Amino acid sequence: MALAVTGHEVVAVVGWQDVLAVGDTLYACGAAGRFAASRDGGASWQPIEVGTPGGLHGLALAADGAVWLCGDAGYLARVHGGAPVTVELGTPTRLVRVYAVRDEIVVLGDEGTIRRWTEAGIATATPGGAVTALAITPRSWIAVGRAGFVARSPDGAWYSRITMPLALGAIDLAGVAMLADGRLIAVGDRGCVLLSTDDGRSWAGVAIGLAATTRLTSVRRWKGGAVIGTDAGVVARLRDDGAWQLEVAPPAPPPLPGAIDPDFDFEDDDDVAVVDDEDDEDDDDGDALDSDHEAAAVAIFDSAPVAKVALDDDDFDAAFASLAADPDPLPPIAIGRAHTAEHAAYAELVEPAPATDDDFDLDDDSGDDSAAAHGLHGVERALDPLYHGAEPWRHLTGEVAEPLHAISIYRRDLPTPHFHVVTYGFTELFDKDSDDLDVSGYGFELSLRIARCAGDDLEPTWAIELVRSLAGYVFATGNRFAIGHSLAPRTPLAPGHETAIAALAFADDPELGDIQSDHGRAEFLEVVGITADEHALVQDWSTESLVELLAARSPLLVTDLARRSILDDPHVAAEIHRRVRLEGSSEAVAFAPDLEAVVDGDTVCLVLAASFANVLARAMRGRLRHGRTYELRGRAWNVVLEPSDVLGYHADEDDARTVILTITPDVASELEATLDEPELGRHQLRSWSRLQVEVR
Repeated sequence: MALAVTGHEVVAVVGWQDVLAVGDTLYACGAAGRFAASRDGGASWQPIEVGTPGGLHGLALAADGAVWLCGDAGYLARVHGGAPVTVELGTPTRLVRVYAVRDEIVVLGDEGTIRRWTEAGIATATPGGAVTALAITPRSWIAVGRAGFVARSPDGAWYSRITMPLALGAIDLAGVAMLADGRLIAVGDRGCVLLSTDDGRSWAGVAIGLAATTRLTSVRRWKGGAVIGTDAGVVARLRDDGAWQLEVAPPAPPPLPGAIDPDFDFEDDDDVAVVDDEDDEDDDDGDALDSDHEAAAVAIFDSAPVAKVALDDDDFDAAFASLAADPDPLPPIAIGRAHTAEHAAYAELVEPAPATDDDFDLDDDSGDDSAAAHGLHGVERALDPLYHGAEPWRHLTGEVAEPLHAISIYRRDLPTPHFHVVTYGFTELFDKDSDDLDVSGYGFELSLRIARCAGDDLEPTWAIELVRSLAGYVFATGNRFAIGHSLAPRTPLAPGHETAIAALAFADDPELGDIQSDHGRAEFLEVVGITADEHALVQDWSTESLVELLAARSPLLVTDLARRSILDDPHVAAEIHRRVRLEGSSEAVAFAPDLEAVVDGDTVCLVLAASFANVLARAMRGRLRHGRTYELRGRAWNVVLEPSDVLGYHADEDDARTVILTITPDVASELEATLDEPELGRHQLRSWSRLQVEVR
């Protein structure tokens, strides 16, 4: 079943490979070169000659209004107000899907190659599996395919395969889509529905009430949810409220003879697809689900069942014998006799069981190979989808890694030569010491990618010292880094190197997923080197917006010491400054290590290093003037500045070392003017006699 989503309805066409809605016109394609259009909602169809006897498999709408179609023997054509015009890709392979992505036409080949066509030429990528469908999110390209294949790419050119649960190894995925809330949904055979909440890094199964024998053929975003087409004439709809609803698709009149007549019925009261087995005239109510057989199945597979299938008595013994003879059926299935003949097939998918520590063979330098190393296993599991258990190029422990437990360095050649530095130690690797059961340690590990020359085998010592220094800062102050933070150290980041890179931004790692363990969750933060003027920019604007611009040039956010500032381009700088004036700053926190807040009676004096004074000035301009709170964090003191109509200050009830100042617009303006080009010494504010700022 193929699905198309119009502005107000979902159109399901049975027996065809794909259907596309373009305004009030529907296009459908299928076997033997069949291509047709309908301008009355599918009531009637007009065949269109495409000049190929081969099957057609995919349709896409380009930005210029043209319809693209692909099919067997490398067939690709464009239709725009006339007969199809073929485009030569130079391949005889079967093309299974086509997508229009900005100015590119992206085609999936049956042999596992993704081709990206433009007027200028063809680029190719090989994700490493037989890809059947593609979804593009704001940050990633997500490819799914046969045998449970899932891969991610930051730019569509270089892919990292995602390690999926073992039970999905025999599941062929047929479709993937992004929902309105950013989640991803993938579907395939055996009634498989998967959801991802972390941009495709990890996936969990979802129960929607379809039989495990049902093949799901397509998925489309629909309003706040999704619709799924099946080979059984049933549409599964994910409603805006999160509930699943099963419906029989009223088949649209087929464009040409040969549509499949589904033999599934639907009962509104039960929300379940039911097999209408007309050949079995002797069905009776049957026996209750046989718990002994289910227990035996669990014993055979040594795990809780992923799917339950109830069968008629005539089929039960043969089916169970077949399953028992298979040493590793995928997914695990427990079978029992059906409750009634009317419900001869049902399925209940549950989340795939998480991997256990027994699945990983890790060397623990502490000598503790017990369950206490759950946190360490969590970090290794997060790295595995990218490196598949490969040993790092360098693995540093002991004094050269302190105060961290370890630092791993991976030597990479794709998509550009670089070193990938990964930390072990911000999370609770062995023992659970913190009171927060949901978060492991500080809630993150660091990831840093450093550009290198091809063939370069010199250890990036400055990067190693950098992550060690960041660890020392976090462990000494308790301050945690997070996505959107930035930091300008007082000393050079890369001593001995001539570079404009002078500060750091913290971003979501584009490749690594979340860290999950018995000690709680954590994430990988990528440390990104930025220039001094870029750091000044994020204080007025947004770290995330700067990272977005950097990612457009380097999708993996590789820090290159030879890089110039993006503000060196006058056209880019003009556009950025326009957005700064319009949007203000999203930087809510800055780190000023030597910050002090001296409270003397009813007077507060903020003590700042000269290098951080203008940070406060920028905060007034980009945060307080836009009605947003700002926080300065130091080793011993934290200061929170809140916009208000009333001046005041008080200590935080939960943290005596945090002082909260409520700032009026007049005070914010005077702080900005005083500290924009600060002079050393103590400054008394005229607009608030109780506030002083000392610049050292």
